[in-house]
Amino acid sequence: MNPRYAKRHDALGFQKYLVLMLALITGCFAALAQEDPPYSGTVYIDADWLTPDDPSIYQNKSYSGLRQFTWYDFRNGQWTNSEAHTYELRFDERITVIASVHTDFPKEQAEPYLREWGIALGQAPARLLSGLGEFQIVPADPANKGLKANGYTDPTHIVFYLEDLAELQLSDFTEEAIIHEMSHASFQRSQDSSEWLAAQEKDPCFISEYARDNPASEDISETLMPYLMLRFLPQRVDEADKSKINNCIAERSEVLYSLFRQATKIAYSYAPWVNPGSCGATATPSSGDEDGDSIADEVDNCPAVVNATQSDIDTDGVGDACDTVDNRSLSGGLAALTDGQEIQLVYVGLLARAADRPGFNYWLDEISSGKFSIEDLRHNIVNYQSEYLETLGLLTRYDLIAELYDNLFTRVPDAAGHDYWATGGGASVQIDRLVLALLNGAGAADTATLLNKAAAATYYMDSYSYYLRSDASQVIESVDYSMASVETSKNLTCGL
Repeated sequence: MNPRYAKRHDALGFQKYLVLMLALITGCFAALAQEDPPYSGTVYIDADWLTPDDPSIYQNKSYSGLRQFTWYDFRNGQWTNSEAHTYELRFDERITVIASVHTDFPKEQAEPYLREWGIALGQAPARLLSGLGEFQIVPADPANKGLKANGYTDPTHIVFYLEDLAELQLSDFTEEAIIHEMSHASFQRSQDSSEWLAAQEKDPCFISEYARDNPASEDISETLMPYLMLRFLPQRVDEADKSKINNCIAERSEVLYSLFRQATKIAYSYAPWVNPGSCGATATPSSGDEDGDSIADEVDNCPAVVNATQSDIDTDGVGDACDTVDNRSLSGGLAALTDGQEIQLVYVGLLARAADRPGFNYWLDEISSGKFSIEDLRHNIVNYQSEYLETLGLLTRYDLIAELYDNLFTRVPDAAGHDYWATGGGASVQIDRLVLALLNGAGAADTATLLNKAAAATYYMDSYSYYLRSDASQVIESVDYSMASVETSKNLTCGL
């Protein structure tokens, strides 16, 4: 003890109190996971899970010049402003990441490595990549080298600390390390969420000793790669590992699924990871599976009905395939819809198809930023898009109303409603604005259909490998007010 505290018994007592509290807290974390982790150390399980030959959404890079940037310098233990060569790394889904290379490293020598790292970064799911603001290459303290991340900065950072640019050479586990660190950048704030903490408590173990020993900082990052592999590339995971992973992270997997589908990021898909061929039910269950849909009965939300997608649109824990009670709020009109739902429904109503990702991304960005509104999207389609002008745009008002009812509600208009919009009180609504009027005035059953169509359209948009308008129409045309129709649509998407 420092001599100046020798007579400070109150301080000593407080230190004992802290030791006791830390012991209690450590005990609480240990109590969350009664079983030992299946993997020692960190969870880099198999170097062949991802390889340089796998798809990437990386497009290209361009030099932006010199600029000042902020980074954490382990050599002096503080945040530092330095000059860097900066680049834009561009990816599919309109994603751009800034790359900052400290001027200690020659620009000409760094550039070839940047392309390799752009490709490797583009092998992570777009949803993760969309949360990354900057990739930094900076000088290292010898005791703190390698790839690190900071999810609390704005923008978020992935940082490679090195002494020599040759250390940027990709290794066997580079792809896994990138996804691990990128999860810090994209999901770190979710580590303390009630949903994640509840999943920690329900699951019987942590996936690795590193996650167990650092539950407040490493659990999501350690869990993410095994989750992605079982969901998308189960053929690369041996049976013993499948069993270990399934046993350990079932509840956490549900939370990760929801993080990927947050409304604010719904435009971003799992690309370039493959379409989940069996719609998420890719892991071989280690226990009973009554309906044979590859989902263990204890976690299957319809254990007696085949439902590989596990779709649960009202989030009540009962899958759509067997749910007879819709627990959603079916009122509120346009005000109750997210921006993403509104965009999908304008596409559904006016173009009779799910949105493609580039178009959806553009309008979501513009509407979310306040630059445009949903009315601007409608105006653009009905006044400038040949796809509309050469189909619905040629119809009489009476026939157009019938088409909109079919596109939006999967039904013919009742006589009173048809007459109201054609010749009655709704006749004053301009013909090209009917789609928004119908969305806003929908009753409970029609609202259920709208929500279902938006969900089915988004599922297709998130899943397709190659966009076809015919496919994008087919997956929504039979969706109605029943939740089972959403499950049917998602299964159709998986079979395309």
